[in-house]
Amino acid sequence: MDVPLVHIIESNSGDMESVSDYYSNKLVDYVRKVLQIIPQAVFEILDEVTELQARSIKEMPSRVTRDELKELAALDDRHHCAMLTH
Repeated sequence: MDVPLVHIIESNSGDMESVSDYYSNKLVDYVRKVLQIIPQAVFEILDEVTELQARSIKEMPSRVTRDELKELAALDDRHHCAMLTH
């Protein structure tokens, strides 16, 4: 991003300020877009994790029979939840 300014400075042109403003605005726009996407992605993941926990992953009772264990473990949902958070 410095190259256009270096050429303008070397040529002693009066356009340095306008070119600097242009590239500064481009950089600010890019940073805003990136910073806007990050919270959206994080909250989408949190929403999916919350939905999984509320819908599929049940609390384990203190006593469980062998037959109930596989169903209550919800291994596929727990794995999916773990993959979302890593």
